[in-house]
Amino acid sequence: ASTLRRLWPADREGRRSLVIPRLISYVPRHRLLLMSYEPGGSIVSAIARGPERALRVIGRAFAALHAAPVICDAVLSADAALSDLRQRIPELCTKVPAEAAFLEDLLATLKRRKPWGPIRSAFLHGDLGPIHMVWRAGHVVVLDFEKSGRGDAALDLGYFLAQLRRFSLRKPGRLPDFPGLRGATLDAYRRWAAPDPALSERVRWYESVTLLRKIHYLACNWTRHPDHETIRRHWAEALRLLEHLPRVLELHAGQA
Repeated sequence: ASTLRRLWPADREGRRSLVIPRLISYVPRHRLLLMSYEPGGSIVSAIARGPERALRVIGRAFAALHAAPVICDAVLSADAALSDLRQRIPELCTKVPAEAAFLEDLLATLKRRKPWGPIRSAFLHGDLGPIHMVWRAGHVVVLDFEKSGRGDAALDLGYFLAQLRRFSLRKPGRLPDFPGLRGATLDAYRRWAAPDPALSERVRWYESVTLLRKIHYLACNWTRHPDHETIRRHWAEALRLLEHLPRVLELHAGQA
């Protein structure tokens, strides 16, 4: 609630592509949050219909969100992301023992390539997938700031691109070629954001981390959806993403 209070009025004139729901009321005792209803359609459908326009708007909206002058106690860091992966990889190795060596090497690679040095602090959504975005007449409505904090803008971009990649693999042909989508998203973002020469490499790092976390969830978390068909689909997607990971992790080659 406090994040929405600070975010909604901030720099209204500068956020021409971004819409933030308005906070109506919050009851702390019941953790009840009442926000304005924001109609719209699927962000993925908007990209499928007109990728050039949609990604241009999305890039501008993300840049505006990251520039919002919102102070948060939460810090979303590469160290925390890596620590979370260290806890997940051993369990994932027990599920796919044939890939254990690959997964351990992968964790070591991510540790070596972890973003470091001075990185501009931005306001982050923290969970910026298509499910938390709505397309409305050339604007992007961003929902659910429960995981927001401050950190590297590459985290939000990597998360969004990882989710787009998942969709592209799950439903081939629904979206244009993914490398093109990825490049167009980053180009649009750079057009509105402050210069950041190392952004693409850091985005790819966070994209890889996000995909690994999703693979762990799909392969190991069967209690939320215990029915056989859902487990089968999740397992198939986990294996498909695992097979695809080497291409994502070619950080030095700059290929998607």
